Parts: sequence; structure tokens; C-alpha cells
Amino acid sequence: MKTNNLLRRLASAIQEMNDGAKLSTEFRLSGGLGFGDEAPDTYAEFLLRTSGTPAHEPSAARRSCRC
Repeated sequence: MKTNNLLRRLASAIQEMNDGAKLSTEFRLSGGLGFGDEAPDTYAEFLLRTSGTPAHEPSAARRSCRC
């Protein structure tokens, strides 16, 4: 019975951490969505808005391939 309770609490803690990680990712990826068209006031704000991983363009060989 104690093992069941422990497993339930462990599963609950893992679920809570998973939910927190998802929420954190959503906040991080939507950092610049609430600012509209206004320019950032400081360099730090600029870095905050562009903190996401940039999308990499495909290589020239891959772009020229008509596959």
C-alpha cells in the first residue's frame, strides 16, 4: 500500500514537471508575439525577443536538388 502511494506521488511529480516544461517552452517560443510592430527599447529586450533557435536554411546542394 505504501508503494502504491509512493508511485502515485512520483507519477504526479513527473506529470507536474512535464506540464511545467511544456508551459515554459510555450512562453519561450511566443516571446515576441505580444509586442506588435514596435521596436525593442534596449538591446536586452531585442535579445529576449530573438532568443529562439533560428531556423537553418537548407544547403545550396539541397536547394538545387529537384527531388
